[in-house]
Amino acid sequence: MADRLPMSEPREWTLTVPAPDMWLTSNHRLHRMRVAALTRAWRAASWAAARQAGLPRNLAHVVIGPTAHLHGPGVVRDAPNLAPTIKAAIDGLGPAHGTAPGHRLIADDDDRHLTLTPTRIIREPAHPIRLGWLELHIKE
Repeated sequence: MADRLPMSEPREWTLTVPAPDMWLTSNHRLHRMRVAALTRAWRAASWAAARQAGLPRNLAHVVIGPTAHLHGPGVVRDAPNLAPTIKAAIDGLGPAHGTAPGHRLIADDDDRHLTLTPTRIIREPAHPIRLGWLELHIKE
């Protein structure tokens, strides 16, 4: 009878990404250059947070559950509206593209490497981080 290797517990991390600028939402009607600048800022912020946290690289597959910590009652009312912000932050965890940084946690953000759970919103009425922050709960 062959010896069985013990199954290892899946690893988990919580990555906190302070909002580098305003949140990208599906409802914004911004100039494309402003959207590009915000996308770059969110991507760079998640890359820097992943690097500082010492996240591993080249994982086969991860499940990411985003939680947005926002201020005020009128900032964003529905979680799917934050899809552009979540996408930009996850891009910072993938491979680098051109001059855009990438941590390379996963090889790509397609469905073979990433499962994204629904975004949660938590209201933070009085917190010193003025723009809020994004938590990415990552499970291998």
